Amino acid sequence: MNLRSPQLMGDLPPVRFQQIRPLESTGLDFAGPLTTKCAHKRSVSKFKSYICLFICNATKTVHLEPFSDLSTAAFLVALRRYIAIRSCTSKINSDNGSNFKGTSSHLRKLVELCQQEEVQNFLSLKGIEWSFIPPYTPHFGDLWESAIKSAKQLLIKATNSVLLTFEECSTLFLQIEACLNSKPLTELSPDPSDFNALTPAHFLVGGPIHQFPEPSHLRLKGLYERWNLIQKYVSTSGITGPRSI
Repeated sequence: MNLRSPQLMGDLPPVRFQQIRPLESTGLDFAGPLTTKCAHKRSVSKFKSYICLFICNATKTVHLEPFSDLSTAAFLVALRRYIAIRSCTSKINSDNGSNFKGTSSHLRKLVELCQQEEVQNFLSLKGIEWSFIPPYTPHFGDLWESAIKSAKQLLIKATNSVLLTFEECSTLFLQIEACLNSKPLTELSPDPSDFNALTPAHFLVGGPIHQFPEPSHLRLKGLYERWNLIQKYVSTSGITGPRSI
């Protein structure tokens, strides 16, 4: 006789069942640094830029926001841009600083930015509740950890070790964001001949994101324009194009 009881699956967070607008309750994570340059000239100064990822805890909608340095002012500007585009968030969850021990010091500094008094004062004025997951429990943030991993994989494939300007990186981030928001969540109908899927983009724009049609850049040689070069890397990495279940 088998006396073992079946292993029970853990309960999903209550926010997954609440009817809220996209990105009202979000998780936050960082990635970087990414080396960028100021202009297209050869002898120009290089600097490091970073990615701030917001993901909806209910709909898995993703928003990527770049910022240029590890200062509190730069992070607050990125947070203001996010609020201006996606409206004010009621709650933000993020990693605790202890979860980054033994990793890059840049990531620890990024988390420390969230704990600055100036940032907390800005959040209280906006009515935003910021909470950190318990120490040494990175699995509590598996939602944003998975999203930032996918974003970094697409970014590495698209850049192909090419040094881009901050404006070019910002454009690339938006295309990666559109790709992540086109990831299928479930089918729209039980009809087996219907290949349409429900995606996070449906909660943002009411339907799938339709990319601007562009010619293939895979076989072009002698690309003198930077834009064509970027689009070539985007096409090679598979960021653009329809997705199905």
